[in-house]
Amino acid sequence: MILRNIILSAMLFMVCLSSYGQSVHDLNAPFGMAVCSSLDSGAEEFRVTGGGVKDYPFSGIDAGRVKTLTSTGKDMYAEVLDAVTNHNVIVFDGSAGDFLLSKAVPLKGLADKTLLGINGARLCTQWFVTPEAKKRLDDAGVPSMSGNAGTGGYLSNGVYVAEEQEQHTRQTLLDMYGNEDHRRAGVFQMSKCRNIIVRNLRFVGPGSIDVGGTDLLQMTSSEHIWVDHCDFTDGMDGNFDITMQSDFVTVSWCTFSYTERSYSHSFTNLVCSAEESPADEGKLNITFANNMWGKGCMARMPMARYGTLHLLNNYYNCPGNSSPCINARNKVAMLIEGNHFAKDVRKCFQAQNARAHECRGNIAVNPDSKYNLTTNGTVTMPYAYTPMDASAVPEEITVHAGATLFRNITGITNASAQSNISTDTFNLAGQPIPKSGNGVKIKKGRKTVK
Repeated sequence: MILRNIILSAMLFMVCLSSYGQSVHDLNAPFGMAVCSSLDSGAEEFRVTGGGVKDYPFSGIDAGRVKTLTSTGKDMYAEVLDAVTNHNVIVFDGSAGDFLLSKAVPLKGLADKTLLGINGARLCTQWFVTPEAKKRLDDAGVPSMSGNAGTGGYLSNGVYVAEEQEQHTRQTLLDMYGNEDHRRAGVFQMSKCRNIIVRNLRFVGPGSIDVGGTDLLQMTSSEHIWVDHCDFTDGMDGNFDITMQSDFVTVSWCTFSYTERSYSHSFTNLVCSAEESPADEGKLNITFANNMWGKGCMARMPMARYGTLHLLNNYYNCPGNSSPCINARNKVAMLIEGNHFAKDVRKCFQAQNARAHECRGNIAVNPDSKYNLTTNGTVTMPYAYTPMDASAVPEEITVHAGATLFRNITGITNASAQSNISTDTFNLAGQPIPKSGNGVKIKKGRKTVK
């Protein structure tokens, strides 16, 4: 009887969830490195709970702990900062338009928070790279300048810049705008945070440009973080960098891309920012699972040093990338498993002074032999998982990755409670069971809902 009640309770819980077209491979829960407490396989699991919720709608949360934001059409830096500082669950409702930010919002020393997007919520930088700025940079000859350290010089404001290309980019924009405030154009700067869930948000940046600026999401010295079902587009310096002893992070079902807004430096994900960084020894343990690096991504998908990384079932659809997608650098260990590289992605992988790199079951359609996937050593993960076959990755990831959840939500309040029960069906693992004839499908390369 007890077992029967447990099963019935679990089934009822799954029925109450809403699938929103999620993949049958989507666990809809924190997993991977985020829930590990060490690299020992027998170690106790860490419960990543965020602010106590991960889905929408939700119930059972005190109204004072929840803040729902809608766009004012103006700079919302102050409102967002207040919300993330003083509440545990922050819901960004995109029904009234984009959330504009004059600069990146600091998330400093925060714990037990959930940042959740609904109705297509987009967090956008106010400043962006304009056609006029691009023309001035071209006229200054910036594209042909060196990006090597030691070739730079001083700006008119007295700041020294090590690289020639960055120096002249910054000076051109300094002459144009009169200051360098634009270098702060990002969304979140996460520092010394713990037990955070960031889910279903669209991060839209100013366009990539080499000014030594901020990222869309910049993570330093933070641990037990789950970033899931987010879109990252046109980050200035990077889309999402993880550095400075951050640890136990999972990035899942996210997309990374750049548009025509970007100018240069489309380097999307950096793990550890220095070739020699002894403080990062034993840190930077990260899972990248079920993500897509798409149009415009040139490098760092990711580039990593030191940590132990699991790159699982990711889709590389970034034709013409100028540098290797995966760059295993100093003292890093990587397990590269079940990933799929599209036919026009030829520069797949490169290793330099890596601790170890193991490749299993990947598909690279047309790799350049110089940048093909290679194995040197064995890398194991401290958690259990079931990989998807790499042949299934393109369709599953193209359809389901990104901010695809919690759409067409109405009747929103700060103390939101579910008012009806979904008729979607789930198995006991929490995975949605597709209905015949329903769901998201690909037709001629486009997502369609039937």
